[in-house]
Amino acid sequence: MADGAMATAFLAVIGGASLLAATARRLHAGDRLPSLEGWALADRSLDTVWTWLLLGGTVFTAYTFTAVPALAYGNGATAFFALPYTVIVCPLAFVLLPRLWSVARRHGYVTVADFVRGRYGSPPLALAVALTGILATMPYLALQLLGIRAVLTAGGLYPDAVTGDLAMAALFAGLAVATYRHGLRAPTVISALKGVAVFGSVLATFWLVLDHLGGPGAMFEAAGRTLTERGAEGAPLVLAPGQQSAFATLALGSALALLMYPHVLTAGFAASGTGVLRRVSSALPLWTAVLGLFGLLGIAALAYGVRTPRGGAEAAVPMLVDRLMPGPLAGLVFGALVVGAMVPAAVMSIAAATSFVRNVYVEYFHPTATPKHQVRVARVVSLTAKAGAVAFVLGLRDQDAVNLQLLGGVWILQIFPAVVAGLFTRRLHHRALLAGWATGMAVGTFMVVREGFSPVAPFGPTRPGGLRRTRRPAAEPGRRGGRHPRPGPCRGPPRPGHHHTPAPHGPQTPSRDGSEHLMRPIRDRFGRDARAAVLPPAPVVPPPRTAAEGLEPEREAEVARLFSLHYTPMLRLATLLGADDPENIVAEAYYQIYRKWRKLREPGSAEAYLRSVVCNLTRMRIRHLQVARRHMEPPPSEPVASAENSALLRDDQRVLIDALQRLPARQREALVLRHWLGLKESEIAAAMGISAGSVKTHTSRGIAALTQAMEARR
Repeated sequence: MADGAMATAFLAVIGGASLLAATARRLHAGDRLPSLEGWALADRSLDTVWTWLLLGGTVFTAYTFTAVPALAYGNGATAFFALPYTVIVCPLAFVLLPRLWSVARRHGYVTVADFVRGRYGSPPLALAVALTGILATMPYLALQLLGIRAVLTAGGLYPDAVTGDLAMAALFAGLAVATYRHGLRAPTVISALKGVAVFGSVLATFWLVLDHLGGPGAMFEAAGRTLTERGAEGAPLVLAPGQQSAFATLALGSALALLMYPHVLTAGFAASGTGVLRRVSSALPLWTAVLGLFGLLGIAALAYGVRTPRGGAEAAVPMLVDRLMPGPLAGLVFGALVVGAMVPAAVMSIAAATSFVRNVYVEYFHPTATPKHQVRVARVVSLTAKAGAVAFVLGLRDQDAVNLQLLGGVWILQIFPAVVAGLFTRRLHHRALLAGWATGMAVGTFMVVREGFSPVAPFGPTRPGGLRRTRRPAAEPGRRGGRHPRPGPCRGPPRPGHHHTPAPHGPQTPSRDGSEHLMRPIRDRFGRDARAAVLPPAPVVPPPRTAAEGLEPEREAEVARLFSLHYTPMLRLATLLGADDPENIVAEAYYQIYRKWRKLREPGSAEAYLRSVVCNLTRMRIRHLQVARRHMEPPPSEPVASAENSALLRDDQRVLIDALQRLPARQREALVLRHWLGLKESEIAAAMGISAGSVKTHTSRGIAALTQAMEARR
């Protein structure tokens, strides 16, 4: 059992972490509506210091700080593959993370599967990437609990099975509540305590070790004698020639796999800019230095004569700390290691929940989910992930968790070609990448299982091992056609209980940014009195129905009423957004709302849902035309506009309309919804599936671009 001073110091560190988690809501707080980007990525607002603390605290987990010295304790020099592996990660992160962040920010991607979906236009490939990330993350999350249990057991804070399990579950419960409420902001503020505690603990422990053992030379001599007495012929303190290839492939394979983990990319996506990520990548070697000191503590445990239980080498450093330090200092170190496990565990649960909601739940089960509903589901999934990790650790052997994490490292490596190739080239076909992923998963799993899971240490490596013969099959290059980027998330009705009154054409109040004069020509062209030369006349019959669909009278009446009220405004909306066939788009939108009428929470949300569907379908149509035009020969001449259209469009109107069509899709949609339909910012955010702050950004940038175009004309 632990003495009172150790337990008090330990609880003080844990209590400090809990108090910090309670302040997470104040970290870069904003007035934005609930969204998955705000909950899972902290609104992409973290500066350099916070990103460095969060990314370092996520990459360098508590199990890393116990497993690397455990490898050194049991296997000698091979444990230090973690140092070149983390060094290789830094330049990779410097090159890949800023580029990936830029693309994700521009298109509103929250997960790496979103990026794959948008780049290749392949839902099966995106689903494979999302499920692989979730599958690889769950055992990694369980390993954080193993690290906590090893620390508690070595310090006497894990008295018996039932009490210790309850204590560990209580520690995780506090983390789960903070993550549920504040999302990524909770592990971000805790990472500050982790950085201070881990850096201070390892420096103090290493100084005491050198003082007791008489310096580094005496430490290595004593450790060598211990290995010789133990008869550990395969665990030298210097790499043997036969170990060098395994050492190199472990370092390289682990480095390539690390940046593909969803929790690492989630921490990267939360940065506020590409410059932040480059500075953070340059400063990450400071965490590598700390990892090297922890590895040397495994050598120190050998020299100090620490004897761990059979198969429990991960307890080497906690046992060394327990013997070497007085109770209060040991309690502080144990608390630092436990807090070190909380940060990556929280980020892993957030990343797994986000991937599930964005790429599984919304994509295949509830396409019209509002941002608020997505956040609610993600919170529940994150709690489920933590509970599953606790049940996994309590129900299975430690070796099972390590083996599955080893497999997870091989699995996550299979998405590397799809992600990295998508950043730098468009020549790989999504079917070839999907075939390569399936082959790599099957071959990698077979080879790791055949090798017995643990080619490096009796308890498994801290990062994916067994990679020296697990190679990703090369994807076959394919034709470039057929990639239709994923449309943005403007797909959901407003939150329950929100009633929207149909807005008349044009804004109801003068624009606050002084842009009323810019948008007036658009309303003049597309107002109520627009002639048939601008838009074809609306049909007088509702969309076709079939008896097989089982139509109810109530649904028929509501859809007919919706059709009579909003067909013409929706037709004009599609035209303003740039659709070349607005009639077909609006007809498809009415068919979608007719088909999914039962899924609407209330009839009042039908107009908002219809508007969102028109936005989505128009965006998909424009992107499809962009891909098709790249493979077509240019027309011999531009089509000649009709005399009626030419007369209707005056010079200023034509210039403004042309400038509006050249705007990015998001800016064009925000301007049309704001200045033509007269919607509020919250209603525009619900229609486009973005936050109110993003609506302001897109509107202001679009107005600035239109102003510049009109001033250049004058």
